This record gives sequence, structure tokens and C-alpha cells, in this order.
Amino acid sequence: VAEIMAACAGWKKFPELTHGPITICFTPDEEIGRGTRKIKKKRLPNICYTLDGSEMGQLEIECFDAWGASIKFKGLVVHPGYAKNLMINAIHIASRFLSELPEAESPEHTENKEGFYHLMNLEGNEEEATATLIIRDFDLKKNQNRMKYLV
Repeated sequence: VAEIMAACAGWKKFPELTHGPITICFTPDEEIGRGTRKIKKKRLPNICYTLDGSEMGQLEIECFDAWGASIKFKGLVVHPGYAKNLMINAIHIASRFLSELPEAESPEHTENKEGFYHLMNLEGNEEEATATLIIRDFDLKKNQNRMKYLV
């Protein structure tokens, strides 16, 4: 926010800097792609830029493609005393599935423009488990392939 407001102050202070119409839009939750969900696209220009930053003196001027995924795993509950060859534990299914995601494509093993799968939450019990992930990349095609991998 501070960087964007500083840019606005600069445009006001230096009117000789020529530019076309400028529209400023602040959005929350951009990390998971929800920030623009309720914005009326007709009110925005055809070309938009994302400005972001985290450390003093750093300004990020690129934007990644991010999707959220919620995967439900269904089990079959059977009394443990009679479970042999019958019970299906949803937590075990979720664990096996998540262990098949490429380890090298997780936030702790990537940097810069490398895309990743990011497990945000895993909760459940033997009957049902839900995994919540962020899928993120600078390349739309690679993100589409990640989503296909999940399906």
C-alpha cells in the first residue's frame, strides 16, 4: 500500500510526468487468488499491474498465477475390531496422495519464479479428510498442468 501511495504522491508532485488515465485498486488475499473475485472488471482498464513488496527498498512488479484447491478424501468407517480388509482410513488416503506431490515443487524448495504446490491445511478423521492447497506459478500453462496433476 505504501509503495502505491508513494507513486500517487509522485504523480501529483510531478505533473510533468505524462501518463494516461490511472486507476488504483487495492485488493486483499492476492496470495491465493481471491483478491479480484468481487471486483467489477468493467471498471478496470484493459491492462493492469500488480505492485507488491516485502522488504525495505524492494518493489515487486510481476504477478504470479495462483489457484486454490480443496481436495476431499472419503473413507469407510468400520469398528476397529472388524476393520481388516474393510476399513478405509481417509487420513491415510490423503497422506498417500499428498506424498506423491513433487517434493521439489514446494515453497521450501523453490525460489524466484519457480512454481509450487503449497499445502496450507490438512484436517480430518478416518471418515473424511480435506487438504487445502495453493498452486502457484508465473506460467499459466504450468499451473494448468499442476491442476491436472491433482485431478
